[in-house]
Amino acid sequence: MAKLPNVIHIGPVTYDVKLVRKLDVLGETDCDNSEITILRTGQSRSSKRVTLLHEILHAVIGESAVRPDGHHKLPYVQEEALVSALAPWLTAVLRDNPAVVAYLTADQ
Repeated sequence: MAKLPNVIHIGPVTYDVKLVRKLDVLGETDCDNSEITILRTGQSRSSKRVTLLHEILHAVIGESAVRPDGHHKLPYVQEEALVSALAPWLTAVLRDNPAVVAYLTADQ
């Protein structure tokens, strides 16, 4: 069984990944401190995987979509809707298609 990574590289930024016992949501991303936090209890392993990808997507948007004035290009409600729609589908595609993962992650 694969273990939750302690760090995730999102472009040039390294995010620490933490499991916590108490959190008001299933996961959260803090782009200012480069941290992803996942709720340890109350989620199945498959739910944690979706939550992790959900938070990774927030981090990708946070790292790539900030305007020079510091505001996000997407309002939070729209970002949350987009991330919530994509995360379970992307998790399933990656899980169900190991050949695609191998192709996308190959060096050459």
